[in-house]
Amino acid sequence: MRRHAGPLDKRKKVTRCQSCSKRRIKCEGGFPCEYCTRTKKQCHPPGPSPREIEFVIVDNSKRPDYQKLASPALFPRPNESLYLDYFALFVERCQFTRGFATVSSDLLPLISSSRPLKDLALAIGALEASRRGSLRTYRGADSPQVASFGFYGRSIEAFQRQIQTRQGIEREDVLWTTLFLGIFDLMSENSGDGWANHMSYGVSRILQAVKPADDPSPLKMTLLDAFKTLEANRAILYGDGSFLVEESWSSHLPGPITHTPDTMHSIIQLMLEVSGFSQRFFEGIESIASDDRPFHPLISELSVDGCRLHAKLESWNSETAPRRDESDPYIKLTLAIYHALVLFLSGNYGYYSCWEGQRLPSLTLFEVESHSKTVLSLSVSILENSNISGSLILFPLRVAGLYSTGEQHREEILGLLGRIQRQGFNVAERIRGDLQQCWNYQESESSLLRMIENISSLEVEKLGYNTSSLHRREVVIPNDNIAGVDEYSHRNYSLVHNVPLCVLIVRTEMGKEYVEDSYSGNLTIPKGSLDKAAEHSTSLDHNVFLKDGEV
Repeated sequence: MRRHAGPLDKRKKVTRCQSCSKRRIKCEGGFPCEYCTRTKKQCHPPGPSPREIEFVIVDNSKRPDYQKLASPALFPRPNESLYLDYFALFVERCQFTRGFATVSSDLLPLISSSRPLKDLALAIGALEASRRGSLRTYRGADSPQVASFGFYGRSIEAFQRQIQTRQGIEREDVLWTTLFLGIFDLMSENSGDGWANHMSYGVSRILQAVKPADDPSPLKMTLLDAFKTLEANRAILYGDGSFLVEESWSSHLPGPITHTPDTMHSIIQLMLEVSGFSQRFFEGIESIASDDRPFHPLISELSVDGCRLHAKLESWNSETAPRRDESDPYIKLTLAIYHALVLFLSGNYGYYSCWEGQRLPSLTLFEVESHSKTVLSLSVSILENSNISGSLILFPLRVAGLYSTGEQHREEILGLLGRIQRQGFNVAERIRGDLQQCWNYQESESSLLRMIENISSLEVEKLGYNTSSLHRREVVIPNDNIAGVDEYSHRNYSLVHNVPLCVLIVRTEMGKEYVEDSYSGNLTIPKGSLDKAAEHSTSLDHNVFLKDGEV
């Protein structure tokens, strides 16, 4: 009977007992063996072979070359299939469109045949694994995060070689690679600039070079749908236009991939329109000298166009309301975008004071607060009850944050942005920083407004006017910008030590405004914080306000 060595037994496999081995004859096996039984000798099993001792000198200053290690069971190499699993997990829980849920499985043929796309999928998967902290690494091996950037670099190199030819640009995997390069930047960068560049100079340029297809494949329709959504968010966050508003493209871009109502498709189109208008709005006004703005024909044109866009948004809301399933997370996303667009469009007009006599898409304080709180409520529901990517609500949260006033409201918005960052999108940190900087500025401005209003009220009441019955009070500051001292003011004040100002008492008759009285003087702001200055009201010389007559 043959004796078998175990799988971990490192001894030399033999079949002879010691007696047979000494006599150098064949041993039939068994114990005792047939020969020892017949010759009445003691049968001893074969002994272990002498163990060799090997001394190894290890230089810890050098990383081991794992290609030369002879024991892969003890030192396993990174499992690429595991990173691909994490890539699929990321795509499943961070959907950019309805059709994105099955992208990881639909892309398998492309991933297996495209080196740049596979490396990029590995990069995203490794980055996702590092965020979850669910992989342990052996000593000296790259962490998943380090491995992620290694895969990313390999993908970039292979991708650059691939797009050197026209045939390479037209390949479908090239478009997917460019899209996921932008998504990787959303995950790995705080600034978001890499994502914006990949969208502007990557997918956009390639799509424009290829031209829209009349009959795209289902997978390409999914890509175009995701690209349109991300491009609209990029354009409006960066105050930029997009080639997608061009008729040649808007007519070829896919509508809804599923049979659900096309509210998402239509609100994204409105998002692109508002973004393009916003770019034209600011570039146009800044190109006109401040003294010429009130009389320039472009001002009237921007007023009309803004009201038209506002009416278009309201029309979208009323027309889609009867067929909206408001329990659907994608419907909630469209509503969050709608409320944010209304706030965004109206708020742009508050940066300038050249709208006298113009009809504007203005909102009351109650409407502003209502839109902002609705965005917050919808965003909470989206993040808690769906797999929609948190990056798609960065714009609504940023706009809602700009118009939030209560401390609790602001804390909730910051909490949601932190949650989006933990979801894997570091760009949320930039939105947090922008909002906190804006809130600090608003607090400073609010302190200055309170100081000016207190002085104005005191001096006006000295003259016997009932301040509550006045149409409004205005303060003129050195840069010729006029700001109403009321709850609707959105002015950018020059925070200087001495502020020459003029208080205007305005009355309204037959729809026209008349300056009834005006007072000019010099407002001295003590050095230090404005809040501290507000506490020391005695430092403000109320006697400097003397009647100047009509202005």
